[in-house]
Amino acid sequence: MAWLLAVFLVPSVGFVLFLLFGNFRLSRRRREQQEEVNDRVRAGTSALADVVSTYSGPEWVTSAGELNRRLGSLPMVDGNSVELFPGYEESIKAMAEAVKGPRSSSTRSSTS
Repeated sequence: MAWLLAVFLVPSVGFVLFLLFGNFRLSRRRREQQEEVNDRVRAGTSALADVVSTYSGPEWVTSAGELNRRLGSLPMVDGNSVELFPGYEESIKAMAEAVKGPRSSSTRSSTS
């Protein structure tokens, strides 16, 4: 793994070391683990399999969502939002307020 450090410190030498000792493929064990995780995610999100996104933003976001679904099995769904905060304290306060919010959701079962 020392060649990884060389890639960052001396890119030309690191590249040669990678070609000599590196591997472009994941191991069989790692691919099997990923497939197991993908199966679990698909089972957990099976209700979302037929959901069609109506996202009208930049094409690269839709493309990234499709890539995420193909590689990680997570579907892209609409209705999410993002809010950026200028500092750490503001973000902590916002997260605390979000946690204090409603305890139920229309997508969760009422068994809790």
